[in-house]
Amino acid sequence: MPSVPRWISRNRVLAVLKALGALIATAGIGFAINATARVPRPRPMAVTHTVSLAEFGLQVTLPSTWKLEPGQEGTDFVATDTRTGALLAGAIILNAPPAPRLDAVIDKLIEEQRSRLGAVENLSRGAIGVGLLDGQWVKLSFKRQGDPVRMKALAVQQGPRTLTLICTGGTPAQKACEAAIRSVTMAR
Repeated sequence: MPSVPRWISRNRVLAVLKALGALIATAGIGFAINATARVPRPRPMAVTHTVSLAEFGLQVTLPSTWKLEPGQEGTDFVATDTRTGALLAGAIILNAPPAPRLDAVIDKLIEEQRSRLGAVENLSRGAIGVGLLDGQWVKLSFKRQGDPVRMKALAVQQGPRTLTLICTGGTPAQKACEAAIRSVTMAR
């Protein structure tokens, strides 16, 4: 068997190593591309409006589809959702001691809506925990110019101050309001 010169075998080994190196480099690039494709992308920046009502254990976070305005007479803020037509009004009332019970506040709110909007078709009410406070809610539905209108109100008391949040609009509007109102932890 003829002997192969050393330099030829060395060249063959180098050629094999170069081919293996190219394969390894290609595989490494493929793995790197695959790994970066799996990295979760951050969410796009979302612009929100936040109304902090920490003393009541609530925070209202409104997405960019909402238009936040200063309150009109009897309210501290009014927000309107351009997608659903929801109208959310918030008011903080300072009561003279002794502060009325929450069920009396809800009764007064119901009577105000009846006198303003007419006969109520459906009414339901209940209690809810808000942060570390107890609150009450009421849902009303009535007809305005033949169209059904829904309203949900939430009332919370902290000392002599009472917060009411009233959401007006159909089912999508009510869901938008519920998504905007969040409980926050209060320090005692």
